[in-house]
Amino acid sequence: MNAAGKSNTVYFAMSWMCALLMILLVIFYWNQLPETIPTHFNGLGEPDGYGRKCTLFLLIIIGLGLTGMMQYFHGNKELWQIKAHRQGANNEQKLTLTREMLAQLTLLVAAVFLYIVYGSIQVALENWEGLGTYFLFLFLGLTAGVLVIYFIRLYRSM
Repeated sequence: MNAAGKSNTVYFAMSWMCALLMILLVIFYWNQLPETIPTHFNGLGEPDGYGRKCTLFLLIIIGLGLTGMMQYFHGNKELWQIKAHRQGANNEQKLTLTREMLAQLTLLVAAVFLYIVYGSIQVALENWEGLGTYFLFLFLGLTAGVLVIYFIRLYRSM
């Protein structure tokens, strides 16, 4: 396994740890939670929608589903080689960069779902007022950063 493959394995392991931590947080706090919790937050991270506490399981299912789906796409080389085959030189390097970017985005998505679950719990317990003003900007900035670095590395590989 090359260095990129090892780092991707670490990204996915950390993604699944985030998913496991989501489950453990809900189990740990379940009896302390009120029946109604925040289920939606606006662009400033303030709660603007409420629902039953069982909706935390929906967040977990979505987070697990996205992590699994992204890891499936990462591991299914046939999906990637169709496009990479037509691109010319450095196909293997382009494929490696693309798969690394997907692994990084998977970790970012898993971490965001973990933060949303934890934040929802903290707001429900009245320890926090919201997810924080900078949550959305930080998430979008990190996502854009991963993509910009990917495209720069991809351009340099041509």
